[in-house]
Amino acid sequence: MRPAKPWPGGPDAVWAASAGTSAQHRPPAPDVSGFDDFARRVAPREAALLSALLFVFLGVGLLVYAIVVASLMPELPEGLDGFDAVVLNLMKWHWVVSLVVGAWSLLVTAPRTYLKDKRDHPGETRALYEASLDRGVVCEVFATRFKVPGSDGWDRTVIGIDARLDGERAARIRRAFTDWFAAVQSDVRTDKEVSKRHGGRDVLPAEDVFGPEAAGGYLIRQSVVGTGWMMLIRDDPVARREWTRLRIEEAKAA
Repeated sequence: MRPAKPWPGGPDAVWAASAGTSAQHRPPAPDVSGFDDFARRVAPREAALLSALLFVFLGVGLLVYAIVVASLMPELPEGLDGFDAVVLNLMKWHWVVSLVVGAWSLLVTAPRTYLKDKRDHPGETRALYEASLDRGVVCEVFATRFKVPGSDGWDRTVIGIDARLDGERAARIRRAFTDWFAAVQSDVRTDKEVSKRHGGRDVLPAEDVFGPEAAGGYLIRQSVVGTGWMMLIRDDPVARREWTRLRIEEAKAA
C-alpha cells in the first residue's frame, strides 16, 4: 500500500519542532457516560415542532397566494381556442395547484412530520448514546482563526483534543496545529492546496496530517462552538454521515 501523500505546509517538520512542548493543565472532562446525562447535555434537541412549523408556513403561504391570485385573476376573453386557450386557462387556474399543495402541506404533511419526529426522537437519541459508548470521543476544544471550505463559503474551525490524552501530548498536538496553520496561511499557494485537499470535511484527525504519534487530535469544522467540550462520533448511525459533532452543554447547577 502506497503511503499517503504528505500535506502541504511541512507538517512533518512542524511536528518534529513541537517535541518538548510543556504540558498544559487539563480540566476534568465532563461525565456523560450515563444515558440521562447524555440526553440532557449532548443529544440534539427534539425538532418535531420546528419541522412541522416549516410546513405550516409553507402551507399558509401557498393558500394566501392562491386566494389572492384567484380574486385578482380577470375573466378570459371569449372565443379563444387552440394553444392560446390552453395557455391562458393554465394561467387563470394555476392557483388551484397552490391551493391543493398548500392545504395538503398544512393539514397532512405538517401533523404527519410532527408525529414522526416526535416518535423517532427517543430511538435516535438512544442510537447516538450507544454509538458514543462504542466509539465516541470527548474532546476539549480550542478556537482557531483557521478556516476551511464550507457549504456557504468558509467555516471556522476548532482544535479538538481527546480528553484521555495527558497534558504533554495535548499541548504538543495543539502547538503543532497552530504552527502548521501559520505555515499554511503564510503562502497563498499552500493555503489553496490545503483547502482543496481538505475539501470541507467535518473532522480531520491529526494523525492524517502529522502521523500516528498525533492520534487524539482533531481539526473540526465548526462555526458555532468556540471553546469547551465536544463529543465526536465516527459513523453517525442517525444522520448516516462519517462524523457527528455534538456540543456538550455545561452542567446545570443543582
